[in-house]
Amino acid sequence: MSFRLIFIISFLLLSFSEKGHSQIVVKKSTTVEVYYGYPDWWKIIFRAATGSSGIYNINTRGQGPIGLRLDHILTKRMGLGLDVWYVNTNITGIYNPSKVISASNNVSFNANLTRVNAILKMTIHLAKHDKFDPYLHFGIGYLYSRYNFNSTNRSVYNQDNPLPQVTGRVGMGLKYYFNPEIGMLIDVGLGGPLISIGFFKRWLKKEKINLNKDLEKLKNEEEY
Repeated sequence: MSFRLIFIISFLLLSFSEKGHSQIVVKKSTTVEVYYGYPDWWKIIFRAATGSSGIYNINTRGQGPIGLRLDHILTKRMGLGLDVWYVNTNITGIYNPSKVISASNNVSFNANLTRVNAILKMTIHLAKHDKFDPYLHFGIGYLYSRYNFNSTNRSVYNQDNPLPQVTGRVGMGLKYYFNPEIGMLIDVGLGGPLISIGFFKRWLKKEKINLNKDLEKLKNEEEY
């Protein structure tokens, strides 16, 4: 499933990299993206790690990945920005190593892992098109994590940054512009969510008007 999705996105990137009527990427513009991603990898890891005998009634839930991206266009193809996303994973269950299931032998537990990722990223915009903007991106940054575990046998565990504090992401995506300022996007990558979908708002650089120079130019034209 994952490789099929990446293949589809790659095909779209190549399709929309053809030169169109005009280029939607504008130098010195700034875009802010809000997105939701899938999956929460630690939810899958938690389920696999607690899938041994003696553990029952496993329930996983959480929030995210939900994130915010910033992309400032430096040249016609290169952008520099930030990518910040939040994920919280929670798992509850009952541990009972004995073969006799009874309330006195059951140990209820709750594990919670929170992560906040913040990376500095570079974006390479591929197309010259009036609606579609395919791109590649890569970046490296900081990961803050907090792990909490507690159970009915009074074992409690709290730790900041149990995971490595260096994080990164590489991927590709496609933006579609409803108009020059607003649109939606789909992004796939490694490091963080496999796929994310969201919306964005772009701010275009306003051209500076030098009234004195413009008046002088008009005056010179009238003299000729």
